Amino acid sequence: MDNRMPGVYAAVVLGNFFWGISNIWTRIAISVADPEVLLTFRFLTAFAGLSILMLVKREQFSIHKGTFPALVMMALTEPLIYFGESYGIKFSNASFASMITAATPITAAFFGALLLKEYPSLRKILYSLLAVAGVIVIAAQGRSLGYVHPAGVIILLITIVITGLYRTVNRKAAEDYSSLQRTWAVFLVCAVVFTLTSLVRNHGDLSVYREACSHPEFVSSFLLLALLSSVAAHVLVNYGYGYLSVLTVSIFAVLQNVIGIFAGVLILHEPMTPTILIGSAMILVSIFMVNRT
Repeated sequence: MDNRMPGVYAAVVLGNFFWGISNIWTRIAISVADPEVLLTFRFLTAFAGLSILMLVKREQFSIHKGTFPALVMMALTEPLIYFGESYGIKFSNASFASMITAATPITAAFFGALLLKEYPSLRKILYSLLAVAGVIVIAAQGRSLGYVHPAGVIILLITIVITGLYRTVNRKAAEDYSSLQRTWAVFLVCAVVFTLTSLVRNHGDLSVYREACSHPEFVSSFLLLALLSSVAAHVLVNYGYGYLSVLTVSIFAVLQNVIGIFAGVLILHEPMTPTILIGSAMILVSIFMVNRT
């Protein structure tokens, strides 16, 4: 076994931990400002911080014809994921969003088969249906409790499909681009897209940014999101894509959901019912068996 592998696994685990608690900070921040304002601050800060790191490490960015399209696709899909996650949480809650996104390894397996020729077995396909059933159970329970809007369900389901595509092209781009280079390209596109979107939405009114920054909880939330759930998490997990398969990296995403659920319950006091626990268990078992068989 490569002596680097323990460090690779540790990096992926830590990165997913930072992503797992990001729903809490997002929820706090969007209670003060619109998601676009939050995303603007988050990625301008993250891009600036990573650019400084790139300069310090003297990382040079160059175009590799074979994998550059994958890098472009990776960078373009990332803003869609963050829009989906932010609005998904806005129309639901952190626990529900965490459980829906538990199905992303399944969509990653699909795109891995389609684009990388990694074909899943029939058993894996059957086990993946268990995750779909779990999502239905949670969605039905959430709606009956009145804390999940149907728009949140739709947005989050679309987001997990896009996330599956993102993970697959990330693995492809890792053939020629380092973790820092891939993360830098993604943050560049995100910073531009979210800043322009926010300016258009607010008609160029800069007072919304001053108003948001007048709230200490917003400032602390976007800084944590930028430095830990953006720079650190992306660099760590993207490092894993250079050594591990799409499915292997994706299975660690389960940690995000477990962390997100308990954080939502403990910190935001969001409701937890036996039905949601059953649905959650169905999704987690499905993901485990899909990767194990």
